[in-house]
Amino acid sequence: MTSQELALIDQLLENKDYAGLEQLMTDAGLVELAQAWPRFKPLDKLILFKLLDAARAMEFYGLLPFKEKYYLLCGFPLNSIAPVLENLDAAGRRRFVQLPREFYDRMFRQLVSDRLEMTVSVGPN
Repeated sequence: MTSQELALIDQLLENKDYAGLEQLMTDAGLVELAQAWPRFKPLDKLILFKLLDAARAMEFYGLLPFKEKYYLLCGFPLNSIAPVLENLDAAGRRRFVQLPREFYDRMFRQLVSDRLEMTVSVGPN
């Protein structure tokens, strides 16, 4: 992502322009977003992830390192962004995607698989 795109994301987050963020997440390159991901604040990461449609969210999740996957898995329930949702009307809340339970299971399996790969690559102590 360019520095201009990152600045735009920051501005939209600050202004709570979730419609603008939703459109940006629809058009964002997932590899570039994954590279920029560590710079975002924790709650902002959950907001951005929950603005991705389900298929892109799963694809994006697969691009992240273990630590980031773990964080998103812990923030899986939609109520993890309750401070954001409580100030929105029903239409605004619908922008945020509650992934189906099967996606949680897939995310968990991928996290476990990544952990096993990390363990195997390090080897026994």
